[in-house]
Amino acid sequence: MILYEMLQNVNPEIVNHIDKRAEQLDGTYLISKSEEKMDYVIDFFACYKTKTTYIPVSYNISEEIVGEIVDKAKFLTDDIFGVWATSGTTGKNKMATHTYSSVEWSVLNSIKEWEYTKDDYVYCCELPNCTAFFMFTIPTLLVGCDVVFEKFNISTINKYDFNFVPLTPKMIEMLDGTEKLNGAKTSIGGDITTTSHVNKFKSQGGGDYWHSYSCTESLMPLLTIKNKIDGLLPHPDYEVKLNSKGELLVKGPGVFQGYLGEPKLNTEWYNTGDIFEEVDGGYNFISRAREMVYHL
Repeated sequence: MILYEMLQNVNPEIVNHIDKRAEQLDGTYLISKSEEKMDYVIDFFACYKTKTTYIPVSYNISEEIVGEIVDKAKFLTDDIFGVWATSGTTGKNKMATHTYSSVEWSVLNSIKEWEYTKDDYVYCCELPNCTAFFMFTIPTLLVGCDVVFEKFNISTINKYDFNFVPLTPKMIEMLDGTEKLNGAKTSIGGDITTTSHVNKFKSQGGGDYWHSYSCTESLMPLLTIKNKIDGLLPHPDYEVKLNSKGELLVKGPGVFQGYLGEPKLNTEWYNTGDIFEEVDGGYNFISRAREMVYHL
C-alpha cells in the first residue's frame, strides 16, 4: 500500500477522512460521484486501502449510465483496482480497467516526470475521471505540495504565484497577454497545443513546460518532451511503435488490462488508434482516432 503510506507521511488530516470513509465501504466496488473534488481523492484512497474497486464518475451522471456501470460490474475481478471512462470511438461508453500495479506505477512516475517537490505550489483543476488525476492531484498530495483544488478559475491563477499550472484547454483560452504566470512550469496536452500557444505562455512569464501525450488507457504520459513542441519521446519504461496506418502502439507497466465487460487485450501492444508521425527519433501527434468523445 505504498501510496497510502506516502500520504500518511505528508497529510495526516486527509488520512483521517480516508480512514472514516474506508469504514463505510462494504462492497466490491464504489461508484464515486460528488460536487466536492476532494471527495474523489478520499474515495480513491479509501478504495485503495480496502481493496474496493474505485469507479469515479461525473456528479451529474445519468441514471441510465449508472445502470450500465452496475450491469458491467459483474465482470470485475480481484486484480482490478479502478475503472475509468474513456473516449467512445465505437459509439458507446467504454470503461478502462487498471490494476493496483499500473495505478501505483503511473502515480510514482508522474511525480518523477513533472519533478514535483514539497516546495511546489500546484493548481489542480481537472476532472476526477481522466488522466490528469494521476498526473497532478494524487502526485502533488503524496509529495506534500501546497495545492489549490477547485474548478478552473482565471482569477485564482492571477491571485497566486503557482509553481505548476496544468495547461488545460481553458488555460489555452486565457493566454491573451493579460495573465501573468510568474515563472510557473506547466504541462501541455499534445493534441490541443501549437507553437503559438507556447510562445504566448512564455511571453506571459511562463517557465519550463512539458509537451505530452497520454490516454486513459495508460494514465500518465507515454510520450513527453521538455521545452519543445515536437519530437515527443517515450517514457523509458514504455515501448512505442507505429503500424502501417500511422497508429501509435504502446506497451509497458502503465497500460490497462482492457475494457470492463470486454475481452482482455490479446496482445502485449495496445493500439491507441491515434495517428502520429516519426521525426528525428521522436513522435509528432497528428490526429485523434475520431472526434466523438463520451464521458461517464
